[in-house]
Amino acid sequence: MRSFIGSATVGWLCLLATSALAFQAIPQSIEQMTQRAKLILHGTVLSQTSLEDETGRIYTRIELQVD
Repeated sequence: MRSFIGSATVGWLCLLATSALAFQAIPQSIEQMTQRAKLILHGTVLSQTSLEDETGRIYTRIELQVD
């Protein structure tokens, strides 16, 4: 019985830790994004690279040819 309670506790802690890190992005229309944008560029994507910063966060670097 003790191992079951211990396993259940660990399971709940893992579940809470995972949900604390998650977030949900709310989809927006092109019109909504345009209204909120500070700058709008028109161009061609030259490359996309996924990188990790010094804290472990993953981000995408995108190189553009601006028209």
